[in-house]
Amino acid sequence: MRITYNRGRHSQDLWHRKYGTGEIVGIMGQGMDTEFLVKFPDREEPRRLLAYHAPITTVGI
Repeated sequence: MRITYNRGRHSQDLWHRKYGTGEIVGIMGQGMDTEFLVKFPDREEPRRLLAYHAPITTVGI
C-alpha cells in the first residue's frame, strides 16, 4: 500500500489495521525501505513499521 507522508511535519498520524491510530515520531530510510517509528497510545515504546508492507493509511491530511 502506498501512503503519502511529509518528512517536514513535526507530527503526523496514521491508522494501522491492527494497532489503530498512532503518531509518526520518526522516519528512517527511503523508497521501499522506508520505516516509520510510530507511537501508539497503548505502548511505551514506538513500533517500527515498514511503510511499503504495513497495512497503514494516513489520517488528517
